Amino acid sequence: MHKFVDGVEVPLTEEETAAFEAEQKKASNYKKSKEYRLSLTRAKRASEYPDIGDQLDAIMKWIAGENEISVTPELKSLAMQCMSVKSKHRKPK
Repeated sequence: MHKFVDGVEVPLTEEETAAFEAEQKKASNYKKSKEYRLSLTRAKRASEYPDIGDQLDAIMKWIAGENEISVTPELKSLAMQCMSVKSKHRKPK
């Protein structure tokens, strides 16, 4: 293995080679870990979910409307505030 020092290619020392190999092994182990697989799953899901604003908008519309599930007065108030803002600033046609 080599590195560049002042534009000149020189071999790595034994310590540098050992450190590099240890980092490579650590990275390889991480890619096999549950944590890594979980992070990939989260990233894939996030890229396919609707925009968070659209998700919240749909929830607020549902809460502000008539539905058979009771919600707290605070949540109903939040939804009504959101609907008021939506009415005040309508989407262009």
